[in-house]
Amino acid sequence: MGPHGRTSVRLVAGLAALVVGFAAVPAVATADGARPGETAPTLTDVARANVRYHSIAKAERDGYSGDVVPMCMDHPTTGGMGVHWINVDLLTDGLITPTRPEALVYELGPRGKKTLVAVEWVMPPNDMYPPAPDGGSGPTLYGQEFSWHPTLQVWKLHAWLYRANPTGVFQDYNPDVSACPAT
Repeated sequence: MGPHGRTSVRLVAGLAALVVGFAAVPAVATADGARPGETAPTLTDVARANVRYHSIAKAERDGYSGDVVPMCMDHPTTGGMGVHWINVDLLTDGLITPTRPEALVYELGPRGKKTLVAVEWVMPPNDMYPPAPDGGSGPTLYGQEFSWHPTLQVWKLHAWLYRANPTGVFQDYNPDVSACPAT
């Protein structure tokens, strides 16, 4: 991870404080993201449901905040990611709802401009999905198993819906997203 993608102790402590106590909350996630009796939303449905969040003001009005994970993330060989706006209520509800991702991912551009490039579903570990070091496997959505983030101690899955990713829709980093600006 590049120098701008390193996680601070303050960040880890803050995120850990959010998920403490939610380990016993059961997660609801199915392979196709559908609830019983419902048709699974497509990735196009997810993109349409969240397109309004090209506006940071609308994201913040709907409970997303850039204060939970306040740093830009990139990788020196696999590409950029950006900054995350997290909805704490969605993060801690114990559910994975395809059209309501826990995080919105913004590319940082010139003069601090933020452009929505991806969504991310995030699941704190729980009884159904224990931490990966404990031998657990993550939830699945759209046929993709969530990967474990060892520093933040959460399961996560990105979907690059607003910026095509030549390495795949569900990859963590995107070579077509700018690296984090030097600080």
